[in-house]
Amino acid sequence: MIYVLERLLVWIWNQVEKFVYEGSDEDSLVDDSNFDKNESDNKSSCVDMETVDVVQLETENEPGPDSLIQLLPESDWKRIKGLKERWCSENKRKSTLLMRSHVREALVSSLDPYAFCLHLLETTYRHGQGPQSLARVALTELHQWIQGMTGSDVPFPKTFHKEMAVQVGAYCNPTLFQFIHLVYDLGCEPKALYEPCIWKLIEKKMFKEAASCVSVLHMYANFTVDDILLPLLFYNKPSLVERYLEESGQKTREVFLKLLDTLCCDGVNLDVVCKSANVERTTVTKKQLRKLSDKLVKQYSLYDVERPNSALTKATSAMNSYLYLKYKKQSEGKWDELLECCVAQFPSLQMQAVDAMISNGDVPTAVRFARKFNIPSPHLLAAMERQGDHTRSEIRRYSESLVTGISPAHQKYYALPILFESIHFVDDLPKLQGCMKTISKPGTVVGVDAEWRPTPSAKMGLLQLAVADEVYLLDMVNLPAVIPNAMMTELIRQLFASSETLTLGYAISSDIEVLAATCSYAKSVLCDMKRVVDLWRFDQSLKEKEEQGPRPESEHRGLSGLVQVCLGLPLDKNEQMSDWERRPLRRSQIIYAALDAHCLLGVYEVLCAKARRLSFELREEINLEPSINLVKGVKKKGTAVPNVPEVMILLTSFFILTLFQDYQQLLQISKTSSSGWYCNASA
Repeated sequence: MIYVLERLLVWIWNQVEKFVYEGSDEDSLVDDSNFDKNESDNKSSCVDMETVDVVQLETENEPGPDSLIQLLPESDWKRIKGLKERWCSENKRKSTLLMRSHVREALVSSLDPYAFCLHLLETTYRHGQGPQSLARVALTELHQWIQGMTGSDVPFPKTFHKEMAVQVGAYCNPTLFQFIHLVYDLGCEPKALYEPCIWKLIEKKMFKEAASCVSVLHMYANFTVDDILLPLLFYNKPSLVERYLEESGQKTREVFLKLLDTLCCDGVNLDVVCKSANVERTTVTKKQLRKLSDKLVKQYSLYDVERPNSALTKATSAMNSYLYLKYKKQSEGKWDELLECCVAQFPSLQMQAVDAMISNGDVPTAVRFARKFNIPSPHLLAAMERQGDHTRSEIRRYSESLVTGISPAHQKYYALPILFESIHFVDDLPKLQGCMKTISKPGTVVGVDAEWRPTPSAKMGLLQLAVADEVYLLDMVNLPAVIPNAMMTELIRQLFASSETLTLGYAISSDIEVLAATCSYAKSVLCDMKRVVDLWRFDQSLKEKEEQGPRPESEHRGLSGLVQVCLGLPLDKNEQMSDWERRPLRRSQIIYAALDAHCLLGVYEVLCAKARRLSFELREEINLEPSINLVKGVKKKGTAVPNVPEVMILLTSFFILTLFQDYQQLLQISKTSSSGWYCNASA
């Protein structure tokens, strides 16, 4: 009903306009002679412009693009002039419907509706490009009119229409340009057809318009980053650069990232590069370029390999900061590990770091760095000779100590009693099968320890299993993904639920908690542990049985202190807070992890000997394999403690049942009372 009323109002308005403007050829929106033609003539195909009598266009404002159609038929020019005048005088929301009707009539009456619409866009795009603008209304009406045609009556845009459409669309916003792309079917032509139009824009330094054309037409492969992106960068248009890179593809982003990295070099003069990019001057600084580079790396997950200069600058800054904090401020921290990370990819920084270590008198660290990164001996000797405080014998002494794995700085700590080659890193199925074969032998005693990153939702990074002459380091970051869950469950069963294997640990409850969180499918196995000994609890029980008297104490705490009491030297805990999820592990991390598990075997032997002595002295038997309590979150089957909601439900049910029983008793009493009253009343 509303549609019928709208069409009726349009018809009435048209009749009024005919009456008002009757006989006025200059002010009419459409040529009256064209209305007398048949509908089939109105929907005729587009006509070549050479066959039409034309006059020179006279517009109020010079159009932005170089139009391919400098001339239009006089009748079309009158229609365009009338539409613009009417639009300026009645550009209100209530008259939009009427204007759509006028635009449709003008398009139908034109000999070349595609050229007519383009010239209308060319002369009106400056006055607005929104949904209610004349440019958008003209495109919408042209699109709907063509969509309503069928068969041979449908006019198709020609090549020169499409070339002009690209020139006009370059000055419009991307949304309107996309609409032009749809109406004029720009995607069906070879993209090379539009290259001259875009190159004209580049020659005129209209890089914003050129970037818009390339983005809408998807012509990224036809232009390099130097053609469009570099000038936009120097004109300080980072938002346009990011918009261009959104759909340009990974290859274009990597090339542009390399370009940014080159521009950030210290020896590059931006003013010289700016002139070569057809830009007179720029206000962009290298700091802004570095920020844009960092943003692109994070946004598109690019790699620092594509920008070695920026990575070198950041690594140099980080190295200087770490050296300052270590030697000048002398603050505590894992500075050696951080230094290794930031100089690992830059040989020049490695030599600078060694020079700084020697200049600060830290010869052991300097020698270790030199051997780790294969820094030539002449460089190391020359650096030490420049200081004049060290001799070749001192270098040789530290170098030889690194070969054995025990430096003078580590001789005060308990050392691993097995060879480094006896430590096996398990990260695949064959290695795991070899590990399981070793620990499944009857009577095997296994020392177990675990390393993880201390976070609220901790996941195990490394699981260490030590026997008498070998240590297995299980990569819990990558191993669960490459082996079946059933095999990992069987390994956990052999460790914690087998009567043929004795498992040792120190404060092992926390290790089992993290293991249960990492391998949740094996919780049922951990509910039935058998021969698992916590050395901390074992030591505490022996302390309670010992007579009060002097006992060797240690300045170290935890496992390190127990090792010092039992084995004579404490553990070196410098690697305790390392990143245990980073691969590959460093040599010092491997030795630390293996030692933490292997030392449990020696500590258990000492504690067992002490327990036998106390058993003889006290004339009572001491259990050498005391059981441990189950950890939090790992409960025995059938002994689960109900949670709070379950308890509340039980209490509520009990309360309701009690009230129901009381209500039944009250109801029985009331019935008895009422029946007695009725009997008395009858009497």
